[in-house]
Amino acid sequence: MTNEHLNVTHFKEQLEKELSLLETELAQLGTQDPENPGDWSPAAPQAGDTAEVEERAQEIETLGENSALEAELELQLTGVRDALARILAGTYGLCAVCKGPIEIDRLEANPSAVTCKVHRDTED
Repeated sequence: MTNEHLNVTHFKEQLEKELSLLETELAQLGTQDPENPGDWSPAAPQAGDTAEVEERAQEIETLGENSALEAELELQLTGVRDALARILAGTYGLCAVCKGPIEIDRLEANPSAVTCKVHRDTED
């Protein structure tokens, strides 16, 4: 099955822009594992040696927030990379469940979508 009305070039450009933005955001929050480029770790805020207890508590809280944000961004990054791989494989725009076309408005809202509207609740 194909999605004849799908402009793959349009979605590829959107996905590449999103990939770049996500990588930039992740680089601001953490560091990439050189041995596993898909894995990021949140970076602890830098502090001077004279930091007070309250400052340390704030740093720990910030690290926790960064960790949660880093995990979400990493998940989004994986989705974008997977979508770009589906473009190369010729399967972009097809539902992972029913193999039917994913609606254009769904892809416009989420270019990384892997399911049609009927099956979106089965998406991870």
